[in-house]
Amino acid sequence: MTPPLLELDHVDAGYGPFRALFDVSFSVAEGRALALLGSNGAGKTTVARVASGLVAPTAGHVRLAGDDVTGVAAFRLARRGVAHAPEGRSVFATLTVEENLVLAFREGTKRGHPGVDASLASAYDLFPRLATRRGQVAGTLSGGEQRMLSLARVLVQPPRLLIVDELSLGLAPIIVSEVYATLGRIKAAGTTLLIVEQLVSHALGIADDVVLLTKGRTGYVGPADELGDLDAHFLG
Repeated sequence: MTPPLLELDHVDAGYGPFRALFDVSFSVAEGRALALLGSNGAGKTTVARVASGLVAPTAGHVRLAGDDVTGVAAFRLARRGVAHAPEGRSVFATLTVEENLVLAFREGTKRGHPGVDASLASAYDLFPRLATRRGQVAGTLSGGEQRMLSLARVLVQPPRLLIVDELSLGLAPIIVSEVYATLGRIKAAGTTLLIVEQLVSHALGIADDVVLLTKGRTGYVGPADELGDLDAHFLG
């Protein structure tokens, strides 16, 4: 039996004395999309950080394709095809738009992705506004444009597992729809998705499965189409 691509097994995690996750368990099968939902402070971002190696669990295990990767550094997981698009604007503020993209795409080319020129063309096709800003210093872009730039760096060269945290943050509704359409194409091509999202309707539109977190603990874990009354889950 093929193991899930990502598995969190009875994971506790936190920051210093503050405990954010309590006995969290779920798995994501290869090629599927899982939406991680919950109110603010529920622990969603901590789960994303644990899954990508940015935060080490204090208890439990993290497995990638059956291998125990608990406590493995984020850069080592990245080499195994795990990409994390965190909440906010993860860009090099003093470099231009194109320099940001070239840095990311050169590393991707080493892992067998298309060349830099082809990747740049894809990025500008995905986010035309970036094409008009290619020579602009990234730190002077608007918040939404910086978010587009950070997303382009991972969406153009799809990883094996893509973890996206608050994908829609800072983006206009039309751009959010375009980005989710791109996620759908990436998923169809075989990338596994772990989506942390505040726009529940968008997340459920692409998700096969759902994990609902409440105060750092898993509530509902199962198929998206069996979730039922979402308000009841949040309020109950």
